[in-house]
Amino acid sequence: MLGSGISENLQRILGHRLLLAVFLATSFGCPPSQRLPTKPPLSKAPVNVRRDFSAAQALYEHRKYPQAARAFRDFVQRYASDPLSVWAQLYLARTSIKLDQLDDAEKHLSLVSAQGSPNERMLARYEGGLLAIKRQRWQLAEEQLAPLLGQLPSEREPELLALLLHSSEMLGQHARTIEYADKLYQRSERPAERALARRTIAARLAQLAPPSIEVIYRKAAKDALLRALAGTQLVKAYRAQGQLERANDIADDIADACERSGLPSPKLANSERAEARIGVLLPASGRYQQAGRLALRGVALGLDAQSTSAMQHAKVKQPQLLIRDSSHDPAAQARQLIVDDRVIALIGGLRPEASQAIAAVAARFGVPYLPLGPTADSSNPWTFRILPDAAARIEGLLHHAQGTTPLRTIVLAPQSPYGNNMSALFRRLATARRFIVVGDHRYPPSATSFVALAKRIATLKPQIVFIPDTAQRIALLAPALAAQGLWSRRSGSPPPPNKGLAIRILATADGLNARLLASAASYLQGALLSPGYFGEQRTELNAVESTYLARHRQPASLLVAYAFDATLSVVGRLDPSTPDRNSLSQSLRNKAVLGLTGPTLFGANGKRMALPPTYEVVNSQVTLLPQPATN
Repeated sequence: MLGSGISENLQRILGHRLLLAVFLATSFGCPPSQRLPTKPPLSKAPVNVRRDFSAAQALYEHRKYPQAARAFRDFVQRYASDPLSVWAQLYLARTSIKLDQLDDAEKHLSLVSAQGSPNERMLARYEGGLLAIKRQRWQLAEEQLAPLLGQLPSEREPELLALLLHSSEMLGQHARTIEYADKLYQRSERPAERALARRTIAARLAQLAPPSIEVIYRKAAKDALLRALAGTQLVKAYRAQGQLERANDIADDIADACERSGLPSPKLANSERAEARIGVLLPASGRYQQAGRLALRGVALGLDAQSTSAMQHAKVKQPQLLIRDSSHDPAAQARQLIVDDRVIALIGGLRPEASQAIAAVAARFGVPYLPLGPTADSSNPWTFRILPDAAARIEGLLHHAQGTTPLRTIVLAPQSPYGNNMSALFRRLATARRFIVVGDHRYPPSATSFVALAKRIATLKPQIVFIPDTAQRIALLAPALAAQGLWSRRSGSPPPPNKGLAIRILATADGLNARLLASAASYLQGALLSPGYFGEQRTELNAVESTYLARHRQPASLLVAYAFDATLSVVGRLDPSTPDRNSLSQSLRNKAVLGLTGPTLFGANGKRMALPPTYEVVNSQVTLLPQPATN
């Protein structure tokens, strides 16, 4: 009935929408509660009128709806001028609904609205709103019911607010739903309705963006539940965005409202406010497990290097590393680190798929991310690519090889997607710098003999030979070219033996180490190499390399160097007082930090501003050449 049981019914509707039909059935199935502002004026009616109306009403209450409909129609015809005829029309509307004759119900309610007293018209409007809900015409339901706010007695408003709350929810009007739920919480004394309002506010706030929540938060009363819930949601959102100062201000502001509402305070302890956290996502299992271990060594080395120097001088608390396995669902791991652990930055993601997934999450929440694997999206403003792209490596080589006159150039690349891509990229960039590309040759990726290929190359008399391959492959190709009279030489060096032709080898030389260099140094004089990192030549950071060698009994690899630089890029830029994601993002673009692979400074698109290191082979040594900045 619409009496004492309505609040329980409404709770079931709004908490479990599948029970909407049950509520509507009970609403239309019984006469209105005696607490409603109108009821049939039976006491004032003549005896015969009262008798006939009560008989029809009894049929309705006993669920004999066809018989009740006939009885009320007869009553309207017989007593058309009696005030109870309006109530008969109201019961005809309810009966029509029970018989699923909804159009007839609308007609009867229209007659009540036209002929009834103000209280009866109010009741017809209320019943019309319920009819609209039954028909799932949510907008009409709100239009019917909203004007009744403030018109019904105060004890009836919670039921009306619950109906309006449900209609606005079905319309997807989150802000309006929150408004109705807030009023329901304030005006109801029933625990079930107040609990419903509380759950609804929290659920709808979670679906709004921070700017919309800010509006609600500012309008809410100082000690109100709505202010506490909205403020708590804002604190979470701003912490996730790295806006810790704003989050802390709101947490302080809502402390009393949270206590009054029985909510936990979102205030941070002082120790939490001072400590920065860095999320590290690296594979701890599977195919990339060993690479993950090497990268983690570089991360630890970077944290130690900064902690023993600048951070001690600035009296900054050492950041905490939160390490997660990126082998399974890296996006979920990244989101947990951002939302739950409130990290200031993310590092890692070796696999391309993992790097892409982490980058997308970092962009969504506005967190700086330094991937250790390739990422395809260059438009993500929150991804800072510590790894140079192929074009940057080639540009560095061409910059140091370029002379005053055009040079005849040949590409010698493995027959593979990588080799084909590097060849096409080199030809485009070399042509733009006025190199003359006279040949483009391929060899099987697993080849170990290059005699026939070297003979073909020699006939073209190149001045430059570009080889995008590993240092191990270069150590095989360079002697094969020398055997055909093509000797790599520095400009101004003595001529090659046996009237050979002086060339200059340009190579990526991935995996370059002292052993490979020693085996092929005589064939690589003047060669320009871009392996990304060759640790023995970084005099500025010799202490770091010595530390790594002492710990692990092997030189730092390229992956270790990149992981070191990624970590140093973050901890070397932290604000000493309040670590903040936005300020870190700006600092990554404005402040250069010297790393093992060169300066780490990033452009607006997240690309490193400096070209990667380029080395030149001189005698049996590798010399680091000056690094030009990119445009």
